[in-house]
Amino acid sequence: MKKYIGLSVMKALRPTLLFVAVAGLCLVSGPLTMQPQAQAQTPTINSGGIVNVASYATSVTPGSIAAIFGANLSNGTVCVPEGCGPNFDSTGKVIPSMSGAQVSFNGIFAPILSTPGNGQLNVQIPVELAGAASATVVVTVNGQSSAPRTVSLAPFSPGLISLNASGTGPGAILNDKDANLGVKSLVAAAGSAPNAHPAAPGDVIEIYMTGLGAMTPPVLTGMRPQGLPQTVTKPTVTIGGVPATVAFPGLASCCVGLNQVNVVVPPGAPAGNAVPVVLSIGGAQSNTVTIAVSSSGGGGGGGSYTYVGTYSFTASASIIESGCTPSPFQAQVQASIPVQIVVNNPLESSGSFSGTVTLSAGTATTTLPALTCSGVTIPGSSRTVSVPASTSNIDGTSNGQQLSFGQSFQNAVCSSSGYSNCTGSVTATISTSGSSVTITVTGNFSGTDSSGDTVTVTFTETLTKQ
Repeated sequence: MKKYIGLSVMKALRPTLLFVAVAGLCLVSGPLTMQPQAQAQTPTINSGGIVNVASYATSVTPGSIAAIFGANLSNGTVCVPEGCGPNFDSTGKVIPSMSGAQVSFNGIFAPILSTPGNGQLNVQIPVELAGAASATVVVTVNGQSSAPRTVSLAPFSPGLISLNASGTGPGAILNDKDANLGVKSLVAAAGSAPNAHPAAPGDVIEIYMTGLGAMTPPVLTGMRPQGLPQTVTKPTVTIGGVPATVAFPGLASCCVGLNQVNVVVPPGAPAGNAVPVVLSIGGAQSNTVTIAVSSSGGGGGGGSYTYVGTYSFTASASIIESGCTPSPFQAQVQASIPVQIVVNNPLESSGSFSGTVTLSAGTATTTLPALTCSGVTIPGSSRTVSVPASTSNIDGTSNGQQLSFGQSFQNAVCSSSGYSNCTGSVTATISTSGSSVTITVTGNFSGTDSSGDTVTVTFTETLTKQ
């Protein structure tokens, strides 16, 4: 007999930490290193080799993240998050050197955020260059400097981050309701990535990018934002060509130079697994990335979510036995059995769900009290009996705080037990810690069995999301 959950999803529109794959801004499981070059060689910046790290546009914006392409741009040490760098000084500012390299824009040293290889550096364009039309860029490695290159600057150069680091295809865009629970789930086709599922009209999604220009309050070069700084100029976003409501346009709290824009998927957005997303700001338009959109609400739009844990129950029967003492007497059955729940939407989010509950085969201990019948005492006893595996359907809805199960589920519980006058109640609590979700379900059912005896079942389940 299973039931599951309800959860309070706080919809604070706040930046959520996200490390995304972007042309070497990408994350790896640990530091990747190459042997430093035995002999220093003069660094070279490619012609047109200073670009927006997400869109590859050749005009970049102060405060944004840029990629510099060339040769001999570092000592050969690969340093990418989260296993390596960037490094911060005691004031919380990025140290402007990495892998033996330094980069200057008009003589101002730029924070180096990662070094994917000696042919690429990812840097933040200094905020101090706001208002300038261009900048002269020099890379210095182990005391040797490149020939200067000139890069065009613009107030806005929006670049949406794509998962394949090409500037096209599925975007680095998260489901906000899952992010608020500490779960990273891409707004993508179910099964395309862990926890991925489409968004539905009305859902809030988090779009990650760079190049949205000035912030209020301003954030210094090389600093992660404090609070919730927002763009001075508000961007617009379309999803499948339909304008979306922008709920938060600003900086992601996790990172230097990374923008985050939260938007509401609009009614009328087309359904599909490759719905285009485009952002515009100050007359500049971004590259196009895609998301998956479902045709209706439901807080998950697809996917399969699995919870596993333990189902512990005690069944007590109040049995009347004529001529025996005590009468009625209490008989109990106790068991602790593995349980698995698979549903189509996360149980800790808002919306409807359906799925199955599977109990593994297990054992139950039966406790019988001592009885005296017609002067003969029957001693109490315990015995172990097998409990077969079983699977049943569940359905219900969650409003983000409480879970309600469909009447068909309670009908199935009562029908399978054979109780008459069957009633029951269930409560559920959810706790989250980072990406961990724990669900505790308690409940009881009671009724009268075919022998006229009153039976009560009390259960507790502790489940964790896989």
